[in-house]
Amino acid sequence: MTVLFGVYALNYAPSIKKVKKTLTIALLHYNFLTMKQKLHQLSQKAMSLIKNPALNDPSTIARLAPVPAKLQQMLSQLQQIEDESIRIHELLDRFSQVTHHPGTADTTSVVALASNLSNGRGHRKKIRIVIDWTMFGAPDGIETICEHMASDSLVRFVTRLYQIKGIELLERLSKLRVNRGFFVSKNPTKDYRYWNGSAEAKYQNQPIADSGFVVLTQSDTNQKIGDIKKVCQFLGMPVGTVKVEEVDKNDWHYA
Repeated sequence: MTVLFGVYALNYAPSIKKVKKTLTIALLHYNFLTMKQKLHQLSQKAMSLIKNPALNDPSTIARLAPVPAKLQQMLSQLQQIEDESIRIHELLDRFSQVTHHPGTADTTSVVALASNLSNGRGHRKKIRIVIDWTMFGAPDGIETICEHMASDSLVRFVTRLYQIKGIELLERLSKLRVNRGFFVSKNPTKDYRYWNGSAEAKYQNQPIADSGFVVLTQSDTNQKIGDIKKVCQFLGMPVGTVKVEEVDKNDWHYA
């Protein structure tokens, strides 16, 4: 009887592990879906309040105005966190499979697992921006921007332009059109609005410090690089002032 049970366990153990892995990933998706729905509800509530004609207090409207953009930013970040969580789970699961077989976990196999995961579905890149501010008439020297999210690097770049050159620069950039509309806007509800089937939606954007402007961030990494290059050309920045490139996120360096 013991032998039969042992054979049964050996035959079905891999299936049980697969079921547990599937359930874990499904639970992660469900938790993130719940949070996304909550953020969507808050966004709809904010938009309803802003559009409510009974709300005629300018100070209250001014406080509510940035809320939808902030919620949209949170939704974008939540999606990125979900993707990262799933990939980390898969990475740890694969490493666990290696370490459960003593003598087989050599350096080559571990690196291969990491490489395979990095080239898998959902893999993302980040942006490195190197700016020589002296070439743009500012005394700030050379600055490197390389945030974990490509959108955060883009926002940081535009924020630094605003901090160094002022609001007039953003006024100029508000006339620059990129992939889905104006690069920056003071009225994202109008400028970044589109229809998703029968529902009204808005392209992702993030606020630029305290300027009152937002920057359009709904694009892939290559498009963001292209947008940064367009900004440099549009502003007449000397060639070599800004160098921007796509780099790996090194997802397994979490220590």
